[in-house]
Amino acid sequence: MDEQQRGKVAAMLEFYHDLGIEEFYIQRSEAASVTINAERRSSDGEATTKATSVRKEADVCPESQKAVSGESAASARTIPAVSVHSVVTAGPVPQSMSLFESPSTATPPRENETLDQIREDLGDCHRCRLASGRKTIVFGQGNPLAELVFVGEGPGADEDVQGLPFVGRAGQLLNRMIQFIGMKREEVYICNIVKCRPPGNRTPMPDEIGMCSPFLFRQIRTINPRLVCCLGAPAVRTLLGVKEGITKIRGRFYDFRGTKALATVHPAYILRNPREEKILQEDFQKIAEFLKAAR
Repeated sequence: MDEQQRGKVAAMLEFYHDLGIEEFYIQRSEAASVTINAERRSSDGEATTKATSVRKEADVCPESQKAVSGESAASARTIPAVSVHSVVTAGPVPQSMSLFESPSTATPPRENETLDQIREDLGDCHRCRLASGRKTIVFGQGNPLAELVFVGEGPGADEDVQGLPFVGRAGQLLNRMIQFIGMKREEVYICNIVKCRPPGNRTPMPDEIGMCSPFLFRQIRTINPRLVCCLGAPAVRTLLGVKEGITKIRGRFYDFRGTKALATVHPAYILRNPREEKILQEDFQKIAEFLKAAR
């Protein structure tokens, strides 16, 4: 491996380390492999034997994505004591990105970056198949210093046209719940685990989430909210790694990257089951109590 390739690998490994990715696996392939000759040297500077040349797969994928360290974005805000039923970190998010392709497809996060900078890095994204069917990228909307961030599943038809999250029927219900706890939409930040509309509003595929979620995690880290509200099972699985049914875990608080997260049902579930609106009301009341205690 020449020095230029070594530099690329070192930069990408540092990027994955910043994301909290520590474990890797090697996919066997005869089509793509490289030979690495490593020379070991002892602490006193004397050269030792050269390591045996080994064949390794060029495309190395992380086996699992752990939580981005919350220490780099530590805040002076006080997180109130809450009843935490389970403590988890972000769950596995598949990646199909090659180490050698990554500098052009995923810019490493900057220190103290802004939402505008993250949006600029996202660009006219064509990293996954969802780009072929979208009209508009739905990046996110709201207060860049919000105490409360809502994360949903993905844009729907109305969102795809307007380029804004939660502007359809589910969005109207979310707005009503935000008002229910005495807040305004402009005070919070709203986004999704993917930024392009899945065909037919289907659930995003793991590889699609894997390509999009690094930008979501950067958004959350930049905003540094007191509370992240996961709307629906896909958001809960992506951010918290929890696979239990959403109706079983809704209303629970979790540790999440130096802050707290709450799981609840997606507003679209309430639209299909109007009698269950009390579920959202109960969970949003917990949100209000949490934020009040934090101030």
